[in-house]
Amino acid sequence: MSNKRPWGLHFGRIFGIEISVHWTFVLMIAYFAVSKGSSFVFFVLWGFLCVLLHELGHALAAKACKIKTKRIMLLPIGGIAQLERIPKNPWHELIIAIAGPTVNFVIFCFCAIGIVYFQPELFDVVKDGEKEIVSFKDIVEQPIYIQLFFLNGILFAFNLIPAFPMDGGRIFRAILATFMNYLKATRIAARVGIGFAIAFFFIAMLFPSASGFNTITMSLLAVFILLSAMAESNLVKTRTLFEGRTASDAMITEFTSASPQDPLWKLIDLMKKSLQADFPVVKEGKVFGVLSRNQLFFSYKKHGPGVLVGDIPFIELDGVPEDEPLEKVLEKFNSNHTPLIPVVREDQIIGIITAATVDRFGAMIEATEQGETGKYQH
Repeated sequence: MSNKRPWGLHFGRIFGIEISVHWTFVLMIAYFAVSKGSSFVFFVLWGFLCVLLHELGHALAAKACKIKTKRIMLLPIGGIAQLERIPKNPWHELIIAIAGPTVNFVIFCFCAIGIVYFQPELFDVVKDGEKEIVSFKDIVEQPIYIQLFFLNGILFAFNLIPAFPMDGGRIFRAILATFMNYLKATRIAARVGIGFAIAFFFIAMLFPSASGFNTITMSLLAVFILLSAMAESNLVKTRTLFEGRTASDAMITEFTSASPQDPLWKLIDLMKKSLQADFPVVKEGKVFGVLSRNQLFFSYKKHGPGVLVGDIPFIELDGVPEDEPLEKVLEKFNSNHTPLIPVVREDQIIGIITAATVDRFGAMIEATEQGETGKYQH
């Protein structure tokens, strides 16, 4: 039985790419409808249309580089284009990263032309000897091309900040990677991103009115950039460590399987006697899925100790071949929301991989190879 979680609401496909909206986005719109009114809701929706076009720009550029996009997910904080793989060619990464802001810049320019041509009186020009200042009042109540001008200008400028996870951070990393190795380029870009995070935090604390945002917003942005920079650095470090490695390198061969005919009390008893908390569901050596600890505990409380594994929800998951690249194995942890990946040879299970075994394997590689080759040194 499957236990997949519906994190997103599916809105169909564009250019063959699945478009989804996270359920928290719907809650956000409902909140704005009640607290801000319909004009603000439409303003937000126009903003997320721009975000969608931005992400489609990334996806189409990735397609040109022969990289598929699994889906585009819209979140309250923006959008994510989930690529099938991370581009290893820095020029490909540069093309993909710059495509999104380019879409916003093009829309921005078209809207600017429309404003100058149709409603130049919307510009308030200050004539006091200072340089001309252009300002807009009540953006939410303005015509749509005024709103799009404002939204795309913000998206373009914000995404070019050279800090992860913004496109500017990836553009900066791609440029660096053209004349140094990818890991070193990522570390430098991550450090620059951390510098921006620190700067935003101090601006929020010392000059709360200078940023145009309130202190809480700027502080949260700083934390977001800081965590993203650290995560990107760790991700690339992991990818570099595991490059050329396969599932059989990281698997453990001493493990316990669960049969669809096993009662839950038997697995609880096994957990008491070993460190294993999650189990591959196997019948006659063939993998049927994975039973997580949380699923086991929930079903035990709800149905009692005598219910069989085959009668409760578990994650339907095929095993990966022993020669599967370890990078692809790691992707399956996130895409299948599983704590365990079975490894198979000719459809027969021969081992399992967990987050703990991956961490241990990575630490072993780093400890044994860093001193010998200097490959991972700063």
